[in-house]
Amino acid sequence: MKSAGFKPTPIFRERRRPQLVKFELRNARDEVLDIIVRDVSSRGFSAAAKGAPPTVNEVVSMAMPDGRLLWGMVRWVEDNLFGVEFDTTSAGPA
Repeated sequence: MKSAGFKPTPIFRERRRPQLVKFELRNARDEVLDIIVRDVSSRGFSAAAKGAPPTVNEVVSMAMPDGRLLWGMVRWVEDNLFGVEFDTTSAGPA
């Protein structure tokens, strides 16, 4: 089969909810980073860092106002913008 005839199956992404919320994120070195969450879904979020963002594949965590501790992995970085994929099993108490 020739690659020109290949039509990939689309992977539909869920709707993202726009947000503009200031949060503190902890990087892999347990340093606090000030971020603004730009949009969020059940699988992750995209954000803007005040300073240098975390690096790709870095594990990060966020203490939520309700006491849950969420953590995930940085999947992409572009300038000071970055995206985090949540570990969906990490919603335990902070």
